Amino acid sequence: MLNEKRSQLILLAGVVLYAAFYSLICYLKYANFLYYDFDLAVHAQTIWNLGRGSLYSSILGIDFLGNHAIPIFFFLAPLYALLPHPMTILAAQSCALAAAAIPLYYFARSILGYRWALLTAALYLLYPGVGYTNLFEFHPTSLATFFLMAMLYFFQQRRFALYAAMVLLAMFCQENVPLAVFMMGFYAVFQRRPWPWWIFSFVVPALYFSYAVFFLIPHFNDNTIQFIKIYRHLGPTYSAIIKTMVLHPLRVFSKILSPWNVGYLTEVMAPLLFVPLAGLGGLFLALPLFMQHLLSSRLAETTTHYHYTAEMVPFIFVAFVWGVRGLFRFVPRLVKRRFSYFLGFSAILTSILLGPLPWIVINRDAYLKDEMDLKYERLLEMVPPDGAVVASFRFLPHLADRPSLYSYHHFSTGFHTLSSARYRLPNDTSYALVDFGERMLQGSFYAPEGYRRVARLLLGPEWGVRDFYNMAILFEKNLKTDQKIIDVSRLPFRHAQSLSW
Repeated sequence: MLNEKRSQLILLAGVVLYAAFYSLICYLKYANFLYYDFDLAVHAQTIWNLGRGSLYSSILGIDFLGNHAIPIFFFLAPLYALLPHPMTILAAQSCALAAAAIPLYYFARSILGYRWALLTAALYLLYPGVGYTNLFEFHPTSLATFFLMAMLYFFQQRRFALYAAMVLLAMFCQENVPLAVFMMGFYAVFQRRPWPWWIFSFVVPALYFSYAVFFLIPHFNDNTIQFIKIYRHLGPTYSAIIKTMVLHPLRVFSKILSPWNVGYLTEVMAPLLFVPLAGLGGLFLALPLFMQHLLSSRLAETTTHYHYTAEMVPFIFVAFVWGVRGLFRFVPRLVKRRFSYFLGFSAILTSILLGPLPWIVINRDAYLKDEMDLKYERLLEMVPPDGAVVASFRFLPHLADRPSLYSYHHFSTGFHTLSSARYRLPNDTSYALVDFGERMLQGSFYAPEGYRRVARLLLGPEWGVRDFYNMAILFEKNLKTDQKIIDVSRLPFRHAQSLSW
């Protein structure tokens, strides 16, 4: 018979199982070169550099605070100094996402009782957006998931000091989080809380957001990364974007309600049977975050397969809890029990259909070390620990613990990420480790003239081929060797036949 004590033990077991399982999958992804973007390497190198007194990210080409305002990294740096490995932050991410189920449980228990609280926590741990966030590289907003959920719980419990602490920690995870915290000010007014609650909720996030977006990030950015580019369809400046939203609301709504965005909202709500729509107050708190993503031209922001739902998940589940409470006002007790069974079954089914678990099973062989992985490891061993190296995505995390690391996609496209600023490969680069067959290089980061840049530099007389396996090649500067790449046609350049060396 389920009682409250047993439900708490089941919750703890679920949290531990989730953290252990996803940490293991992250380790297997890392060990088998399955991370295919550069976010993990950027953040791992940043935190490694912080432990040595530097704010600089050589991958981004700027101090890390010019990319995002994420002072939470100052808290992670001592841990990374003790355990200097990308798995440290990957495991921390898994633990933080798992731990968010605990304040969610107690939040739901105070409203729906311990049985529904346990079901709500289970739905969270199975939620596709949480699993995909966990598996897509590393991002500080995954830590914000826990802090925001704890913030909402402490607000409900009227524990102001703990609420304020969680607000600050959540905002330190990224500069967009204060937008959601600001909405808590309206909720505090609606709840008729004493003035410290709503003054703190309005003023602190407003000041922090303004400082981070208009002073801190521009100071360290030097116009290298231009996030405003993803909103250029609304205007070239912040003031122009606001003007468009005020004067052309139909244009804005047509973007928000585009077929792609409707599909995204369905993807977000379907695992919870659209119940959060009955708790619109929770979704209202996350309205600025939804607007941020729905108005973006970057399609990755409007799918749960990346990390962009991380900071919205706590509010989605608060809306779910409020939605269940609202629905229960109109149904008898017997229907409540049947509804819980139906909801639990539906969550498991949608997790299988929409979440990452089936893909892990289908692609299980990729998580097992094979000859290709051993060859990649051999190539990595040839790069000295202090060598300055440019690398493609699959190799970047394995080279992150060094001061001079550069991403090949910047070199091949000729531009910094989300930028019109030209990219120049630093002169100190002594090694290049590139898998020319990587999918992202020929998809999202394909540049028509990229092969010419490669031909002029890496295939010129200054560089020699140290070793290669399949389409992964290790170049070394000033290496005198007779080893050549023979089969040019295997390189995925669209004009590879024009190259000769």
